[in-house]
Amino acid sequence: MSGAAAVASEEWAPPVFEFISDAQALAHFDSEHKIVLLGGGVGSGKTVLHGLDALKRSKHETDLLHGIFTNTETQRDKEVVPSIQDRFVAAGFEKPVFDRRPPVSWVRDWVRRGIEVPSVSKHRNVLIAPTGYHAVCGTLHHQSYTQYDTLSFGSARIEEATNVSFAAITTIFERTRCSRGGGERCRKFHRHQKYLIFNPPRGPHPWLYSYLDQLEESARAHYHALRDGEECDCPRVHGPELQHRSWPLLRSGVGSAVWYQSRTSDNPYLDDGYREGLAANMSKDTARRRLDGEIIRETEGGAYTEFSSENIHAGVPYDPDRTLYMWLDFNLEPRAAVFAHQLNPGEYPGEHERSGLIHLGVFGEYFYAGEMSDRRFAQALIRGDRGDGCDSQPRYRSEELRGLPPPCDETCDPVCRKGHWNGLRAHRGRIIACGDQRGTHRSSHGDNLESSWAIVDQEFGQLKRYGKDVPEDQPSPRARVDSVNAKLCNALGVRSLWIHPRCEELIRDFEQVQWDEDGTALREWRRGSMGTEWHRTHLSDGLGYGVHRLSPLGRDVDSKGDSVRAHYRERTKRPSHL
Repeated sequence: MSGAAAVASEEWAPPVFEFISDAQALAHFDSEHKIVLLGGGVGSGKTVLHGLDALKRSKHETDLLHGIFTNTETQRDKEVVPSIQDRFVAAGFEKPVFDRRPPVSWVRDWVRRGIEVPSVSKHRNVLIAPTGYHAVCGTLHHQSYTQYDTLSFGSARIEEATNVSFAAITTIFERTRCSRGGGERCRKFHRHQKYLIFNPPRGPHPWLYSYLDQLEESARAHYHALRDGEECDCPRVHGPELQHRSWPLLRSGVGSAVWYQSRTSDNPYLDDGYREGLAANMSKDTARRRLDGEIIRETEGGAYTEFSSENIHAGVPYDPDRTLYMWLDFNLEPRAAVFAHQLNPGEYPGEHERSGLIHLGVFGEYFYAGEMSDRRFAQALIRGDRGDGCDSQPRYRSEELRGLPPPCDETCDPVCRKGHWNGLRAHRGRIIACGDQRGTHRSSHGDNLESSWAIVDQEFGQLKRYGKDVPEDQPSPRARVDSVNAKLCNALGVRSLWIHPRCEELIRDFEQVQWDEDGTALREWRRGSMGTEWHRTHLSDGLGYGVHRLSPLGRDVDSKGDSVRAHYRERTKRPSHL
């Protein structure tokens, strides 16, 4: 007697569970599709389905070894395995064991009840439930998936699938098949389903969109469209034309694959304000992916989609006693630096005031279109030199200001408090530099193999309160742009990044910078090919490095409720060699 039949003939009954959304319920009860994609927002109830699936397969599929995979061990050990164990306990069973042999009492019970279980020689990374359900719980990072080449899985579930290589997914899916020889029993009880569970990716993805295209193309074997007035006697269902941006056939479950979409807002058990708290730290575009579970296929277009004239605010002050953020982008030409402060209430429009939200104000920029060494660049910033803007019209409207506050005049006291700009040397508050991580590499025009940061540090070392914060790894263009967009305007319509109107080149960046044709990088024009467009990206890149470091993806408070600024202050220390 098979294990499935034994359990079904005695006291086994499906556990009671209240599904929080149609997507969650449909993904769980779907037994028709061979490939099930569940893409959803954070906290939308995707992970809990692993345990429910294990309970469901405990009825008829205990004779198979199943597979549940994550990208990392931490994700597996801290989230997926405990979630499965909790579901069995909630259903009235003993807690499943992981990474060790099952209790002898379980084995005796399986023998007594005639429950067939797979033969497992080693129990490493295997989860075993008292019902007889067995599953390998493995990881797929790097080349670890190759260890499963000799196994067969009754079903396969891949958590956070978009963080896994397509080679790993292909390997696991190829191993999902019947290990019992098929036959009538397999056709009656075994489903051999493959699940991809994920949060939609941010921007382009190495394989997801092409895979969705492939599934949509396959669905066309079950669908074909009719022209107006055309009739057809074929047995296939008629439907819409093929689309590679919304994948309607896949969403409708035509063919062997289906895609279900879940949303953070579907979960009524999340803490009050959970979604709103996340949305406050995301741009609208990011919220559509991370909270609403939308898969958005990127095409070339404007990068800073949340920028508007509302972000241009003449009330952004320069305060020589306040901490100054200096954000740099290293290029031989042009040279670009952005200067900003944290703003106080009353220095920005009051309708955007929110508790705990940091408002940043860009009060000045330095943009020099010609060639300049790293050392001369740092010296120019210290002296208070002004940039020249684009080397073709239009240049700065104000020849005197050129992107920076006005200098001191004869009416100023020796210690000026009028918000006049006299370079970094006159700034009395703390100065924190951030910018291009590639500046830690050797400078193309440095001496003794020095890096750009090492060169500017030598010059900035004369400043009394200088520190810097350069990341170990360069953030991707997508991450930087998402962070800036979240500050320009978050998903709740709140703005917290303000630009003084004299920062004309930065404003032009916001208005003109575009993604490349693949959506993977910001478009960079060659000098002379597109007028002044070759100037673009540099100021907004510098600002992006700083904003992403200070408020990653717009977050001003981390997951533990601690201020990101507290961690920022700790890591922005004066370079040790100064």
